[in-house]
Amino acid sequence: AAIPGVTLVEMEENREGAHCCGGGGNLESFNPEMSRAIAARRIHQAAETGARMVLSACQQCERTLFNAARAERVRVRVKDITEIVLDALATSDEQPAAGDEQ
Repeated sequence: AAIPGVTLVEMEENREGAHCCGGGGNLESFNPEMSRAIAARRIHQAAETGARMVLSACQQCERTLFNAARAERVRVRVKDITEIVLDALATSDEQPAAGDEQ
C-alpha cells in the first residue's frame, strides 16, 4: 500500500545494482576517508533524483547518509523507513474498526 504524499523515486544504482552507503562492513572504522567518499557519492545520487528525502531500512545507512548530507551540504532529509510509516499512521484520518486495535 502507498503512503499518502510519498512518491518512490529510485536512485540510478538501485535494487540488485545498489551500491553500499559507505558504512557497511564497518568500513567507517577501517577506512574513514573511503567511507566518506562513498557516502558523499550516494547522497549526491539521491539529490540528483530530485527527492527531498532518502529512506532506508538500515540504521547504518541512515546514519552514514545523514552525516554525508550534512558534510556535503546536500538538502536531502535522511530517515529510517519506520519513521515515515509512523508519520503516516499519526496523520491518518482512518480510525481502526472496532476490534481491529492492536
